[in-house]
Amino acid sequence: MAQLNPQQAVEQVDAASIVARCVSVAAKAPASSKPDRTDVAESYARQAVELLRKALAVGFKELEKVKADPAFAALHDRADFKALQER
Repeated sequence: MAQLNPQQAVEQVDAASIVARCVSVAAKAPASSKPDRTDVAESYARQAVELLRKALAVGFKELEKVKADPAFAALHDRADFKALQER
């Protein structure tokens, strides 16, 4: 994954949005076996949550907008995403 300037919280949230969209795409990829799809989708989800965590660490304060953004829908049931909301 490309390195981002850690002071650029908005860039990290934008990157998380793109990666989060990949979760549902990977989960439905017809050319892959189910275990492969699941592993790839999980990897994307972890990356998206990590980017959001980093954004929060450098001062991002608009997590409510993230929760309302459909791009992040694939993350809503994840424990690590819910933990971000408790910060």
